[in-house]
Amino acid sequence: MEEEFRYTNKFLWDKLMGEYTLSSKEYRICILVLLAFKPGEMVNLTGFSSSDISKTRQRLLMKLFGEQGSAGQFDRRLRGVIKWESRIFCWESGKIGLF
Repeated sequence: MEEEFRYTNKFLWDKLMGEYTLSSKEYRICILVLLAFKPGEMVNLTGFSSSDISKTRQRLLMKLFGEQGSAGQFDRRLRGVIKWESRIFCWESGKIGLF
């Protein structure tokens, strides 16, 4: 799944991995958040505990955005930035719509 996502979302991959040093686990959780998986589904897909996924999302909020907050805040923040970045990317590439 990660390789397919990387291939089809090169812009996102370059953005996340180019600007930040994310572990494989952190990157996977970002992917699942962006694909709108619920925390319980993330547990089933990754084998990580519920508390581990929640704590990782909270740490990612600080790592990527410099903010303290909840795991849910990270989800909303990441999705909001990616939507904004996708609009910029679409505008710069001359394509219409969001990726």
